[in-house]
Amino acid sequence: MLTELDARRADLRVFEVDAAQDLALTREFEVFHLPAVFVFVDGTYHCALHSEAHPERIEAALQSALTAPAEEAP
Repeated sequence: MLTELDARRADLRVFEVDAAQDLALTREFEVFHLPAVFVFVDGTYHCALHSEAHPERIEAALQSALTAPAEEAP
């Protein structure tokens, strides 16, 4: 779903991390459930993204998240 959204939006870049291969990053972001999506703006942590796995719902959740103030990184 995220690759579809990535293809539609030039301002968005999606990076995938294998949680089993990068346990330090998984612990740093306190990932307990997969998949997990985190939003960064200009290289700075913004928030965790929670959405149904549907392109339109993900995009709506992303827009909503970007209008909210940034959160402190985990």
